[in-house]
This record gives sequence, structure tokens and C-alpha cells, in this order.
Amino acid sequence: MSKEPPNYRLIQRNKYLDDIGLDPWEYGINWPDSSGKKTHKGWKKQRKDYGFDERECYCVYTRYAEWLYSHLMMYREKASKSIDLTYYTIEFEGRTYTQIEATDKIIKWIRYFLKNQGDMDKDEKSFEKLQKATRLWSELLPYTWW
Repeated sequence: MSKEPPNYRLIQRNKYLDDIGLDPWEYGINWPDSSGKKTHKGWKKQRKDYGFDERECYCVYTRYAEWLYSHLMMYREKASKSIDLTYYTIEFEGRTYTQIEATDKIIKWIRYFLKNQGDMDKDEKSFEKLQKATRLWSELLPYTWW
């Protein structure tokens, strides 16, 4: 874990992102102000006005991946206790997946993206996995409830 910037605090912790070894200071919502201009005071106002601040928009794709990964992890844990996650099937790229198989694939692909983004040797493959996960998510979405 990296060192906390001076005079700054984490806004959010995320168990699922912590569990895969991501640094909390790298979560999109926790990016510290590196400009030295104390813009985090403006971020507080944005959070009050909008419910989020501009840091969540610097890399929308990263915040999306963090959100989807975390929420599907919890969905998988909780929904599997209440409903049969093999009931629905989804056709995707010539293969049939049960709801649990599709969920696990999305989780796997997004985990790869989150752990490898920024690695220039793996960056293109990371984005391909995120795009593939997003396409499969669009098919799975109507069935994600309990």
C-alpha cells in the first residue's frame, strides 16, 4: 500500500478491490490532488452538490470497472443464497453460459483489467477484456436481481 498523502484522507475503501491487491489511493474516487492547489476543497463541494466529484470522471472506464467488479462480487455472494443462478442462460459469442458462469467470466475479465491497466505490455489486452466483459454484462444485466 502506498503512503497516504499529507493532509488528505481516503474517501472510500472497497473490500473487493483490496482483496485483489489494488492500492486504495489508486481507486478513482481516492486520487489525491497532485497539483498542490488544494482542489480537494472543490471536490467536497462537488460531492455535496452532485453526490460525486470530478475524479470519478478522469477515467470513467476505471470507475466503471471498479463499480461493476465490486457489485458483481457482492451480487454473486448474496444472490446465490436466494436464487438459482443456473436458471437463466445467456448466448454470447457462440457459447451458452448460465447466469453464474457469465457472472464469473465478467468478474475474471474485469479483475484482469483492474490488475493490469497501466502495464504497457498488457494494456491492449486489458481493454479488450473490459470491452468483452461489458458486452457480456449487457446480456446478463436483465437477470441480475434477487
